This record gives sequence, structure tokens and C-alpha cells, in this order.
Amino acid sequence: MVRSAAARRSAARAGRILGGAAALLVALWLVIAGIGGMKVGQLAGVADNDAANFLPETSEAAVVQGFQATFRDPGAPAVMPAIIVAGARILQEAMSL
Repeated sequence: MVRSAAARRSAARAGRILGGAAALLVALWLVIAGIGGMKVGQLAGVADNDAANFLPETSEAAVVQGFQATFRDPGAPAVMPAIIVAGARILQEAMSL
């Protein structure tokens, strides 16, 4: 198949336009990623992943978290006492010892 000179020029022009558009898109993506990447570090100051904020105050996890706060001594090293959850049968066996 033989192409005319006009068809070849048209195809070359279309290729340059697509190449320029692709380069512009990549440059825009890099600029947005650069600006957004700097802002990601600021999310730590805003984000709050504390379970007590998402649970009702009467939930077991929120109640236990409240008890844990009473064990902490502000001057002591960061040591957390263990919290053991046991059923009624296990507690009765432990009391009978």
C-alpha cells in the first residue's frame, strides 16, 4: 500500500501531538504527585485512629481502654499490665484454689 505525502505528514503530525500530550500528562502527574507527597506528612497530625472514637462508650473495648488509663503512671516507663479476660467457670475454679 502506497501512502501519499499528505497522509504521511498527517500521520507524523498526529504522532507528535500524541507524544506531546503524553509528555504533558506525565509532567502534570509528577507535579501533582510532588505537591500531594508533601501533604501526606501532614496527615499524621490530623488522623486519629483511636478505637474509642469509633466505638460506643459502653463497648468492652472502650471500657478496657478507660481501665488501662488508670494503670499508667506519668513518671513510670511505658509498661502496660496484662488484662486477662476469663469466663465465670474459670473464675469459680480460681476462687476455689
